[in-house]
Amino acid sequence: WCGEAATVAAELGISITAVAKGVLWTVGPREIEERLELADGAVLRYRQVPGSFSNPNGGVNVRVLQWLRQQCLAVLSQRGGGGAGSGTLLEMYNGCGNHTVALASLFGKVIAVEGDPALVDVARRNYALNGITNVEQVGSTCEAFAETWTDQFAADLVIVDPPRTGLSQQALSIVRSSAHAIILSCNQHRLRESLDTLVATHTVVAAAFMDHFPWSEQSECGVRLCRRGEEGARTNV
Repeated sequence: WCGEAATVAAELGISITAVAKGVLWTVGPREIEERLELADGAVLRYRQVPGSFSNPNGGVNVRVLQWLRQQCLAVLSQRGGGGAGSGTLLEMYNGCGNHTVALASLFGKVIAVEGDPALVDVARRNYALNGITNVEQVGSTCEAFAETWTDQFAADLVIVDPPRTGLSQQALSIVRSSAHAIILSCNQHRLRESLDTLVATHTVVAAAFMDHFPWSEQSECGVRLCRRGEEGARTNV
């Protein structure tokens, strides 16, 4: 296989990666660079590595990033005190920095939390690749991080993008304590369970559906929540 793959890779100028029975085989560089262009012309660069999570649909990913930026700007405008380039974002389950890279310029400081050491390494490299210097990357599970989170680290906005199993109780407690939060979920059923708890203290002020997984039962959904009494102006769904 390696000999045939090497011939094809050389002819096409590409790398080829295959996985069989848990074994990863690669001919050529094991990383690729992905470039995403946003509506405002900004180009985001990402290193992606085999075996680690990345978004499957680049076009939909761009739409997600643009929706997130819109929601972040709405929160910053609502809270006052400087608008874009100010405030603190806490992002949990931030993976390779997919959202972080797109949102970091909107905040004065970003605290990003990820438990997979390989993704933490790639995230830090992606920040450097994009000239981002205001992110504090925490290598920790969100559950362990939640045990150390106190009011002295209060963020203006919390974003969580949990795995398909949904938000842990520890992460849910941070969202519940936050005035503004965004939940992205690839499992609409787990999202509904979280919202059943959060609607007692928060209001959903914006929502979006992103079809990352066409022809499957899974749906990528995003909701922005504000603590009751702090909703301000609603944004369009």
